[in-house]
Amino acid sequence: MNPFEDFLPQLYCPTERKIVEEGHCNQDYVGVLNPFFPTVSLSYSEDRCVNAHVEELSFPLYTIDDLLRWTSMRQKGADESGLITNVQGYLGENLLSLMMDSFLQEVTKKSPLCETAEIGVLRETGKAKGRGYAARFNNNYLLRFKLDTSFVLIGKGEAASSEVAYMQEKLGMVYTEIDGLGYLVTNGQKHLLIGESSTKKEFRINSWERGKGIGESFEDRVFSPLLELLPKHKLTYFIMAHPRTIFDPTHQPFRLKKDPQIIYSHLKKKGINTLFIPIPQIKPSLTEIAKEVTINKIPLIRAVFKDLLKKYLPDEEIND
Repeated sequence: MNPFEDFLPQLYCPTERKIVEEGHCNQDYVGVLNPFFPTVSLSYSEDRCVNAHVEELSFPLYTIDDLLRWTSMRQKGADESGLITNVQGYLGENLLSLMMDSFLQEVTKKSPLCETAEIGVLRETGKAKGRGYAARFNNNYLLRFKLDTSFVLIGKGEAASSEVAYMQEKLGMVYTEIDGLGYLVTNGQKHLLIGESSTKKEFRINSWERGKGIGESFEDRVFSPLLELLPKHKLTYFIMAHPRTIFDPTHQPFRLKKDPQIIYSHLKKKGINTLFIPIPQIKPSLTEIAKEVTINKIPLIRAVFKDLLKKYLPDEEIND
């Protein structure tokens, strides 16, 4: 039995109001009977950064170190709208990390299979934070931290030039970003959650879109390398996106929209389950927080902490 079974999409018959098998009738649709939708609250830390909370769990959406990093990017020429998008994406990754943590906690509470389970979400903390250490590697692939909760997966491929041969991590032939990773180990079975956060108004999954133009397979770029790096794990794709981009609210239970169903059906044929997790409703929203940070807080930091910025930008003049 799959410990995530209650939260997975199912084929549902609205006429008989029950889960059915493939080919039952032409009224059936793929829906999520029990979406994971916890209440998330926000609070401000002493330095006015934002923390997110789900029951007893909490995780910062951003810290003072993030503010300084974004201020440095702005100082180096990043335009305002692009930085808002960058900040929003990072906030989404951190919210995803909290949601994965909360989801695993919920699964262990509900499933009798998971009473003695080991669970966790991979994060770079302490002295390792911000150093981009490798999480896993072999002769073909390198999985390393990108930021605190996100990763890059690089495959060496075949060097097309000397430059690639000597700069494989930077110019790797295979390059995929992973927004989060979590695990559950129970009864000898290892489960790996592969997190993807989509904070845009449309349903757009970067890992799915990347490589389409050159014929690269989605599973060959993401899932096959992870299985090689982490053998004996059962993979589950954990997609967090706005509810209106994944569900048709006119159907109860919630019906998957066309694009999410394409991903679900494609991966199901490959033996990979997909979880669709709605971004929780928070006030202010991720977009509003990103705009507040970029439009108000970053200019304030630039004005007040010029001396501190010189530490981050030693060779550049700090201007108003």
